Amino acid sequence: MKTFALVGNPNCGKTTLFNKLTDSQEYVGNWSGVTVEKKQGVLKNSEINIVDLPGIYSLSSYSEDEIIASNYLLHEKPDLIINIIDAANIERNLYLTTQLIEIGLPIIIVLNMMDEVEKHGDSINYEMMSEILNIPIVPISAAKSIGIENLIDILKNSSIELKTESVLKSTEEFSLAKKIIVQLAQVNISCTILTAMKIIEGNRKRRCIRRKRRKINRIIIKKRNRRTRRNKKINIASNIFVDIPRKSWDIIIATDRYNFIDNLIAKCVNKTHVANAIAISNKIDKILVNKYLAIPIFLLIMFLIFECTFSFGGEFLSGLIENFLDNISILTEQTLLSLNVKPILIDLVTKGIISGIGMILVFLPQITILFFFLSFIEDSGYIARAAFIMDKPLRQIGLSGKSFVPMLLGFGCSVPAIMSARILDNEKSKRLTIFLTPFISCSAKMPVYAILSKIFFPHHAGIVIFSFYLLGIILQALAGIILSKTILHTDNSNFIMELPPYRLPMFKNLIRHVYDRLKDFVEKAGSVLLLASIIIWFMQNFNFVFCVVSDNSKSILGMIGKFIAPVFTPLGFGDWRVCVALLTGFVAKETIVSSLSILFTDISIALPQIFSSLSAYCYMVFIALYVPCIATIYAIKRETSWKLAIFSIMFQFSVAWIVSFIIFQVGKLFL
Repeated sequence: MKTFALVGNPNCGKTTLFNKLTDSQEYVGNWSGVTVEKKQGVLKNSEINIVDLPGIYSLSSYSEDEIIASNYLLHEKPDLIINIIDAANIERNLYLTTQLIEIGLPIIIVLNMMDEVEKHGDSINYEMMSEILNIPIVPISAAKSIGIENLIDILKNSSIELKTESVLKSTEEFSLAKKIIVQLAQVNISCTILTAMKIIEGNRKRRCIRRKRRKINRIIIKKRNRRTRRNKKINIASNIFVDIPRKSWDIIIATDRYNFIDNLIAKCVNKTHVANAIAISNKIDKILVNKYLAIPIFLLIMFLIFECTFSFGGEFLSGLIENFLDNISILTEQTLLSLNVKPILIDLVTKGIISGIGMILVFLPQITILFFFLSFIEDSGYIARAAFIMDKPLRQIGLSGKSFVPMLLGFGCSVPAIMSARILDNEKSKRLTIFLTPFISCSAKMPVYAILSKIFFPHHAGIVIFSFYLLGIILQALAGIILSKTILHTDNSNFIMELPPYRLPMFKNLIRHVYDRLKDFVEKAGSVLLLASIIIWFMQNFNFVFCVVSDNSKSILGMIGKFIAPVFTPLGFGDWRVCVALLTGFVAKETIVSSLSILFTDISIALPQIFSSLSAYCYMVFIALYVPCIATIYAIKRETSWKLAIFSIMFQFSVAWIVSFIIFQVGKLFL
């Protein structure tokens, strides 16, 4: 089975093309680093495997996504490289192309977004460009499915020739050095022109380069006593090999690449005027990226999203779902009674399973609305601006705006947010970003916020819920300042991010994004929450010797809850039932709601008897800040170490306890 690798810059439409070629449903984002791992699919109606590599600007191995892409291309050696280029930003995209040519593999260029080029009145002579590069070029528009079928036919039926020759033409000194290095690489060493270039550039971060260096040294020692022409080449190359890192060959090579690109653009691209989209984007950015207004506008946008989600939208649909589930519970109970099912099993089904999972599904409309708004601002191009806006504040804690991307993904789920920290090229910044990301409330906490806010703050739910996210951001910044100066010391790294033009998101893509997120949410409710609800029900109704108890306080959960309750009494919530619900949240935060619905017959009546408005708010603050779920802890361990994962648990629990304690104790002075 053949394997084709899809390679391109961020925001070039690479993942959209991958979905079109394979009928996959991969997420399409509008910022650098959305694809942090290679993803695979099969080309439609064929046996060709398509690998979607991370969006990168070059093959220099600095960030995790660049390492993934370059290592795959150099070591896995796919049968074909599909280099997708944003035709509207062709100059920037071609830099990666000049590197891909030097890998020594067959390559085809796909010019995407040609519809935008034509809309702007520009033109690209791709036939001439193909002739100059000696590479097949196919124009398409992935978003509008223009040219996709033609591309698929070419990929399935065409035999594309090997492309190995470098496009670079430089000084006599550089050409001699490059020639000798390539000759050296051919002496019992499998090496591409690109690898030789990296030797010249002195790129010490690439592992394959280090292996080449060691192998070169072994060959030199082995053949030291042989007076052959080949040995002479090795010795000559070895001397240059030692001297080259002292020179600025990386600048020389980059200059050569851009000179080549400039000449190619001059011959093949005709730009009649500045793109309207860019001009409009610049006007919008004068307001949204304004030095003084940027952060207030960002906070206002997020506030309006939460206000619309929890104060105005979804309440009617939530009521319908709640009534439907109540009727299902009653009907199920009546059916099981008519079948003479034991009362303990009826209680399991109605109060355990239906009540536990149903309480989560009731708030599905609000979660849908929130996902829709978040997908809209992601696809519109605003998220890249948000990263740019947050660059300066993040630098105060040793990070850059690039760290904002994983943090923002934390609104959905902390696990992919932590994994996306691989886009960071600084290991210290990566560790700190991963550690701070769980301070952002994920979507799993939204049902908890929604149900408690509905009970205790029915007229101000949006403001209350927004305060938890704002509090998380503030504490994230404070923790970052402390940790970056002490345990997780970081160095400021450079931040360069492309600001794509604003685009009106396609409704089809928005619906797909929301559907994918809701699908994951519901699947969790159908798997993790189902099992958790059964276990919670069992622990509530049985004691440690597995006998049914009539008093829940004597059950397994009751005994555990009473043991830990004194820890939370100073925070305003010492009831064992609400305390034990926090323990179940370690499995998944949604289970807190399931636990409460199982432990209390009617939470809307029972909880106001346990909580005051102040203690309910402190309870939600603690949930917003305390330990992440077990999947997040494992993700932290996988990306860093067990030591940091365990420290994360201890640190976040301590922060949650202290902040909740302060709010409750200070609040009592005024209430």
